[in-house]
Amino acid sequence: MMMNTRLLLGIDPGFANLGFARVVLVAGGVPLVASMGIVRTKPSDKKGRVLAADDNIRRAREVSRALTKLFDDGDVRIVAAEKMS
Repeated sequence: MMMNTRLLLGIDPGFANLGFARVVLVAGGVPLVASMGIVRTKPSDKKGRVLAADDNIRRAREVSRALTKLFDDGDVRIVAAEKMS
């Protein structure tokens, strides 16, 4: 990445759907969306046998793996996240 650019990772958090956008910021230029997408996780099919807390841990791990990949795929310097409701 050029010296006067920064890579921003914007995150719209959630367990079921986590939205993201990676945006290249150029000094004095127009921001450029490099990539965007949604990370989807599904609740367990074993609702009767799986505690909700255990299912949330599994889903949090899935989200964590996806975010780690987004960080590893670029030189992210800025992170902006919406507050979870």
